[in-house]
Amino acid sequence: MITDIRSNKQSEDLKDKILQGLGQKRGEKTLPTELLYDEAGLQQYGRIMELDEYYLVDAEISILRDKMDEIMEYIPDGATLIELGAGSLSKTKLILRCR
Repeated sequence: MITDIRSNKQSEDLKDKILQGLGQKRGEKTLPTELLYDEAGLQQYGRIMELDEYYLVDAEISILRDKMDEIMEYIPDGATLIELGAGSLSKTKLILRCR
């Protein structure tokens, strides 16, 4: 089962998160990631990831393919896998196919 957390109404306290992140007395100011990517932004990022110039995704996928057996040893049966990237699931699909 794949659940898109963006589809849930979890940003009701967004204002509080913004105020808290910007109100830090010490250290770096922060903003919640919900502000960084809307649906159009995710689609644009997906297109960028497909460019030859954006080699990071190809390198990550290569590592996943080469090391998949080793990676799978660390994922117990029944584990929950969380996609923390932009949400395209391009790398997560490789792991899900192994299960």
